[in-house]
Amino acid sequence: DAGPHGTSPHGHSHADALGFDLTIAGTPMFVDPGTGAYVGEPRRYFRSTAAHCTVTIDELDSSQQAAAFKWTTVATSRLEAFGLSRSAQWTSASHDGYLRLADPVCHRRTILRLVGRYWIMLDSIDAGATHHLTHTLQTAAGASVSARHGGYTVRHDAAVLEVSLDPILAPSVEIRRVSPAYGLELEAVAIVSSTAIAGSEVICTVFGSADEAGALEI
Repeated sequence: DAGPHGTSPHGHSHADALGFDLTIAGTPMFVDPGTGAYVGEPRRYFRSTAAHCTVTIDELDSSQQAAAFKWTTVATSRLEAFGLSRSAQWTSASHDGYLRLADPVCHRRTILRLVGRYWIMLDSIDAGATHHLTHTLQTAAGASVSARHGGYTVRHDAAVLEVSLDPILAPSVEIRRVSPAYGLELEAVAIVSSTAIAGSEVICTVFGSADEAGALEI
């Protein structure tokens, strides 16, 4: 997601800058959590940065929430570059949502797809001081997650995905919620990783489906 923060005045937008979904052969693996509700705690949770497959800095939303359909600040995302060949595709984008911090932080995400092999995702964090980083991978309802050395295996129906995490991250598995339809909330597993960064850092994640040659350890 490297587009605008929805249509002004952004009432139905979420703080999901640089979030992504991943579907393998029609089976959703990593998903947008959905909407849930228009009021109360579900409204705040489902449009938070932490609920999406992206990076959260200092446990703050990339766009600051105000009332249920209003925002205090709005992140601007920018597609910086993309490329395409027979053997690979890649895209790179950034957002300015954390430039508002006392020590400004820029998040840039680059995803490289090596066709028939795997995806490499690089999260570049440009900062001057120390910050707390949270890296979220929200799976679809019905998916299961099992730990292995260097990462996790995600299974959903017949699809299997190997996830390898940067060793700088401290990962955990949490039971969270997704909302595939308005008013419907289902339990779903999330891989939530965190680390402290001092200045600039690059976080690497690799995804490879079971029938591809994904790297099992970074």
